[in-house]
Amino acid sequence: MRNSASGFLVAAMIGTLSGACDSDVEVVDGGGGSGGAQEGGSASSVQGGAGGESSAQGGASQGGAGMGGRSPDTTTSAQGGSSSSDVGGSSGTGTMICDSQGPCGDCVAQACPEVWCGCVNNPDCLQLFGCTAACPSGPEHEACIQSCMSTYPDGISDAVLATGCASDPCSDSCPQAGNPLTPCEECTYSTCPDAMNTCLANSECLDLYGCLSACGQNDLSCHQGCYNDHPDGIEPLEDVLDCTSGPCEDSCN
Repeated sequence: MRNSASGFLVAAMIGTLSGACDSDVEVVDGGGGSGGAQEGGSASSVQGGAGGESSAQGGASQGGAGMGGRSPDTTTSAQGGSSSSDVGGSSGTGTMICDSQGPCGDCVAQACPEVWCGCVNNPDCLQLFGCTAACPSGPEHEACIQSCMSTYPDGISDAVLATGCASDPCSDSCPQAGNPLTPCEECTYSTCPDAMNTCLANSECLDLYGCLSACGQNDLSCHQGCYNDHPDGIEPLEDVLDCTSGPCEDSCN
């Protein structure tokens, strides 16, 4: 991952949800850093003026994903219930699940029906998997991943949540699964998907966070230099921090 990702992004991210609903889901390490949160004092905004401090609570994740095979059937079915509900919700005594095939996909669909269906029924999520699967290895890989996220921003959080869920209860069925999301990361993506999508789709937002993460907590001169170098990242990163500062405070402490 680029240097900016090392502080902001975690290693276990979107891997290969191969074929989405219609084949095995294989989650691999997205290659990000082991970062999570930078605590920078009591200020909740990214830019606190010339002498302000930054606080980055709430992890984020990035990586690549692949999707092979034909487009999935995104219909849902209720098992054991007689009434319908929202995607991923419950119905009667059963659970709404989206169609899947293969042991890994079947496990994720049943263990994490809400996040699985969230991705399956989100065209950008499936397109993101397909786009990143085509990224070449080598020095162009990270730029390609960033381009995919910028092209399909609305699928980022759904893809992260689906992949993070697959890595824990389905580790036996998905042997190449990465690490599960931390409670902080899960809260951040679940609570603030729009803000996270906007930030992760913006390379300046990632670069700003990485820059701030490399500064000392009270190194205000370093912080200001980051703001000056990455002005286009200030607003989207501030939106993430504002969104997560309340609902995810306990998870991210």
